[in-house]
Amino acid sequence: MKKKSKPNSRWLPFKEAREYVRSLKLGSRGEWQKFIKGDIPEFEQKPYDIPNTPSTVYSNDDWVSWYDWLGKHDPRESRSFEKAKRFVRSLNLQSKEEWIKYKKGKLPSKGKKPADIPAFPELRYKHKGWLNWGDWLGTGRVATRQRAFRSFEEACQYVRELGVKTSIEWRKLSKGKLFGKSSLPSDIPAAPYLIYRSKWISWPDFLGTDTNSYGNIVFWSFDKAKEFVRSLNLKNSKEWSKYCKGEMPQKGKKPKGIPFSPPSMYKNKGWKGWGDFLGTGNIAPRNKNFKSFKDARKYVRSLKLKKGTDWHKYCKNRLPGKAPKPADIPRMPHLTYKNKGWKGWPDFLSIKNSRPLKSP
Repeated sequence: MKKKSKPNSRWLPFKEAREYVRSLKLGSRGEWQKFIKGDIPEFEQKPYDIPNTPSTVYSNDDWVSWYDWLGKHDPRESRSFEKAKRFVRSLNLQSKEEWIKYKKGKLPSKGKKPADIPAFPELRYKHKGWLNWGDWLGTGRVATRQRAFRSFEEACQYVRELGVKTSIEWRKLSKGKLFGKSSLPSDIPAAPYLIYRSKWISWPDFLGTDTNSYGNIVFWSFDKAKEFVRSLNLKNSKEWSKYCKGEMPQKGKKPKGIPFSPPSMYKNKGWKGWGDFLGTGNIAPRNKNFKSFKDARKYVRSLKLKKGTDWHKYCKNRLPGKAPKPADIPRMPHLTYKNKGWKGWPDFLSIKNSRPLKSP
């Protein structure tokens, strides 16, 4: 399944959305703007599951152009990928930033971009030869996210042998400014906390220094930190953030021995979630145990809701005669049961409703 720029199950798949829009036979992008504002009386209101800015939402799907979206012929037929790339390489641009300046006419020495060279080649030539900006411009550079890095364990071993002690020294090393040390190999990332996100715990852990300390700070054990934090009676992670920033003076100042990011520091050391750490007992939706899709749908259909908006009222306990929503029925089933049987709100609620619901 292709990854969208903004993963959100309320949007229709690109091809379905485009098919609907083409059926409207809009004449231009200007008419599209009028349509989404409801300024064309002969058309019904735009469905909620079709975005106002499809070029953004579907940028990593099959988006080509507004002409393609509206079903119109593009008068500016683009050159083939190879011909376009050959032309662009002759410009000797050194980066994506220079390409952006060039296409906007801010590099007059390079001339004006021909109309048949697309402004967004990564979209126009997707699946048609596009690899990366280094290949397009001819610099040979590869974006960080596309590089092949060493495994986390191999990177740790290499870094620990260097004897780097702090994240400040690491930043100097990554910039080639750490005296007596050579620059990082290309297969060691400058931002390991991003590349190795799933295994990252902390800088001390990565660098091989005391995993319970950072500089001159010795962090408390998980149980000791949790006991203290629970005494603050904070309600959620947002209040924790405010507390750490000193925006809740009535709670006092955060002890240095408690980390700003306990999920990272106490990962694999007792961390079970914010509800456990703060003592609220709240569980994030992604960690809750919900009914199976079929059981949930069966229960919801038994409610015999008459229209889609009744679901919103039901979730807020505003439907007289209906018992409160069970904890094992999700408020946003379209997210919980995505790829697990979900077919749409009419199917889930067993009602006829041609207009998709907004999230409760």
